[in-house]
Amino acid sequence: MSCRVKHLDKETGVIYVYESVSLWDKEKQQPRSKQVCIGKISTGGKQTFMAAWMEKILEDDFLCYDITSISSYSELNEYIRFSHNRDLEK
Repeated sequence: MSCRVKHLDKETGVIYVYESVSLWDKEKQQPRSKQVCIGKISTGGKQTFMAAWMEKILEDDFLCYDITSISSYSELNEYIRFSHNRDLEK
């Protein structure tokens, strides 16, 4: 089984991403994992924006909600329900 693992370098603040594979050690009769570094996470403009935005939200104490609606004519999707058509679509 494999998964991706993130490790923070406390000295530099860089987050590295590793591909981790679980293995069985036949000699020691114990599970082991092998990790290979596949890169690091770029804390560029998006991260800087999100950090500043979160600070602003915490200062003013307000929330934003996305109330996007999606219309569907499906009768097989259990998550679709009849409701008010606020977009006045046909």
